[in-house]
Amino acid sequence: MIYLLCICVFGLFVLSAIVFKRDFTAPAVLITLGFVISLLCCCIYADEWNFSDYRLFWVIISGLSGFILACWLAFVFVKKRKTKSCKITNMKISTVDEVDISNIKLTIYLGIQLVFILFQIYDLYRNSRGGSLAYAIGYYYSMNSSGTLEYKSQVLNIAGILIMPANYIILYVLARKITHRRKVDVLLILNVGVSIVSSLLSGTRTTLFMYAISFSVMFIIQKQRVTKKKMNINLKNIIKFFIVFYLAIVVFSSLFSLQGRTISDLTMVDLIANYLGAPIKNLELFIKDNITNNGKPAGSATFMNTYTWLNELIGKQIFDLPNLYKYRWNKGKILGNVYTQFMPLYYDYGIVGVFSVMFILGFFCQKIYNKVKMQADNNRIDYRLILYSYTAFAIIFCFFSNKFFELIFARAMIYNIVGILFFDILFFRLQVKEHGFVIRIR
Repeated sequence: MIYLLCICVFGLFVLSAIVFKRDFTAPAVLITLGFVISLLCCCIYADEWNFSDYRLFWVIISGLSGFILACWLAFVFVKKRKTKSCKITNMKISTVDEVDISNIKLTIYLGIQLVFILFQIYDLYRNSRGGSLAYAIGYYYSMNSSGTLEYKSQVLNIAGILIMPANYIILYVLARKITHRRKVDVLLILNVGVSIVSSLLSGTRTTLFMYAISFSVMFIIQKQRVTKKKMNINLKNIIKFFIVFYLAIVVFSSLFSLQGRTISDLTMVDLIANYLGAPIKNLELFIKDNITNNGKPAGSATFMNTYTWLNELIGKQIFDLPNLYKYRWNKGKILGNVYTQFMPLYYDYGIVGVFSVMFILGFFCQKIYNKVKMQADNNRIDYRLILYSYTAFAIIFCFFSNKFFELIFARAMIYNIVGILFFDILFFRLQVKEHGFVIRIR
């Protein structure tokens, strides 16, 4: 069954590539690419994991079909308007480059990041009470995952929430300088490097993946704007993708030991295949449990992140939420506790709901992407592109977990918008004059 599912999803990937003119960064292409990679990893474990429930086939196919169909409809409806909009946009290009951050501001932000890292390290050792940095990171991650962390600084949480949007702006500026072949300041590189180090100190790699995908999307789209050429899915770019993917695997496996995580006797192939393929096996195991939303709040699994936040704000467990994300095992080997984007949708709404919700998400993503693609290259920062690059991570990692309702339709998006507004003022609008500070209004 898993081979049939893999072939069908690969067919949807090819169909998406054809329909969307081999556009590598189109939402439909990104989501199917993520599932193709995950299902290929499942094929490695086909005999050991023994996929047998055909409901898994229909859940995944219906979800992807709904997403792709909505993307196609949104794509078709703007086709005629797109040409007209591009002509108008091209007439509004500013002659002054407003996408640059002064060295003094980069220095200040670098100092903020370094202070943040020092507090992170202090928090690590306050919990681990000694040992190497790798041990402290691993201990912190283990205790945080089990909910038994002794010290957890709310100040660090708030600082981390504010810093992430700033790093997206930094990555945007870096991608722009590279695509426009302009000198890249050392301070800009240092800020990117420090942000990567900071993202790894929590013991997870999620934030690092978010930065990597965001930068890749921003770089590709900005390069297309500069060269007036689309980055198509062709042999040359496929080879580039596999080279980058291999390097990512090497980095991924290296991070385990650097973050104090053990991989026992797993080979690199086993490690990656298990990490990328296990969410789909977990989804099948969940489907076999025949659990549905019975007596819980509407959308309790889908909007669990928001319901949990509301419980925290109120200070009481007003909303009774299901305990769905249990760790799964197969023949003594751990599969983890991630279940793809489709598990909460299936729990709350069934297969029809999976199709319907993914249809809405597909239309939403394609509408954003349409706006991004209609924008010509100019000398102002494109926050729509930053937003889409942030959303692209949720699209690609649909095979992994409930990213849309943890990052996009959740409090995280509110925090990101607030953070972007704040750092937009700090990086681009705030100017030091003779008699004080001036905030420039564009």
